[in-house]
Amino acid sequence: MAIGKLMILALFLLIMVSGCISPKENGLIPQEVLKNHSESENQYQDIVNNSAAINKENTIKFSFFESDISQRLSGIVYLNNRNVGNSHDGTYELNESTFFKYGKNLLENEVCINGSYYGWRFFRCWIINLTDEYFGNIEDAFIFNTSINPNRPMYYSEMINFVRPDLVNDIVSHWKEIKIFTGYPERDLDVIWNDLNTFLRYRDDQMIFESDEYWKLPNDTYKSQSGDCEDWTNTFVSMAKSYNSSIKCFSVRLTTHLTAFCKIYDDNEAIYIFYDQNTKSPRTILGEKNIINDEKRNELKILLNSYFGLYEIEYRYRNISAVFDNKNYYVFKTNDEFVDWALKL
Repeated sequence: MAIGKLMILALFLLIMVSGCISPKENGLIPQEVLKNHSESENQYQDIVNNSAAINKENTIKFSFFESDISQRLSGIVYLNNRNVGNSHDGTYELNESTFFKYGKNLLENEVCINGSYYGWRFFRCWIINLTDEYFGNIEDAFIFNTSINPNRPMYYSEMINFVRPDLVNDIVSHWKEIKIFTGYPERDLDVIWNDLNTFLRYRDDQMIFESDEYWKLPNDTYKSQSGDCEDWTNTFVSMAKSYNSSIKCFSVRLTTHLTAFCKIYDDNEAIYIFYDQNTKSPRTILGEKNIINDEKRNELKILLNSYFGLYEIEYRYRNISAVFDNKNYYVFKTNDEFVDWALKL
């Protein structure tokens, strides 16, 4: 079938990370790919003609650019959540056999790239109109343009950039030297929590940066002694990881808020606590750490609802969508999935 110029309409589904609710507000503000987790958010796709796009080996050329400065983007390329190779200097060629293996012979195939942009992790996806009929028959190349603002993460894999234990090591090491810590994880996390609540003032991004969203690195947050929910939470988790790199503390993404969640082991007991600005949930002890049952699930649900109530989060915003630290992120469809994940930590 002869095919002329290819006209492709790409759907742009940009995830806007909602602003935080400040303490005691009632919610007035309306995947580095890991294991089986992927993100399906999409952006506009631009298409241009390029006679060199289809070569004799029946491949289609993909080109990736950061549109603001026309920077070529390199990284791992995914087709429908499958790793199909790497973009080198912004270019990747999809061959026909790879498409037959992982592609969908439909009008919607998802192309993603996961890489590093001036030291910042990024992840972007597009939906494209691509079928096996295009191989060897058209003279068009796919050019994928995106804008990357490191301080406005769009994906969970980009939020990982802001949990940085290395940037607060000097502060935590000094505390260790002057023997502020006791050696008991729960008490020592309270030291970090009390310090941040003493020195960090809540400041909305709009007030400081005239932007509805601007994430700061933990050392910048601590130096400025101000920030909103994601700044406070990521600084707390960064300090907890600096205190003990193996401690199980995570930033928790709610619909309109970010908070910290830790699972602490004390001998053979597992202790669960939420840490937030000026608010800390009651500790929940769930006995032997290797045993999971319905009783423990119910106790953890009670803890979760207790935190929601203490922070006065509206019912419609009480949804945990993901957690992340400096290495991994995990996505949940329901709060029950979060509970099961927390029990298995």
